[in-house]
Amino acid sequence: MTLQLDKYTIELKEKITYGEKEDIAFVIEDETNNKKNIKDFRSKLLSTYIVSIKEGEKEVVFSEEWLRSLDADDGTELVEYISGLFNPKKKES
Repeated sequence: MTLQLDKYTIELKEKITYGEKEDIAFVIEDETNNKKNIKDFRSKLLSTYIVSIKEGEKEVVFSEEWLRSLDADDGTELVEYISGLFNPKKKES
């Protein structure tokens, strides 16, 4: 699955394993309602789903620094998109 941002093409996993989901959940439960915890959760979530990042032909490594350097709209789009993959709304019967 591919997400196209302004300057970057991001390849994402469509699904993660149960173990990866548990690792992400552990970050949430480790220190509830803590700003550092929210940042750690976001970083763990993104690093789990992102397979690769390209800026043109150049491969970019995911890091907190890279994430913080994104245009605000691109950063929001990326986090919201991946959050939707992690916690999809239940389909109505």
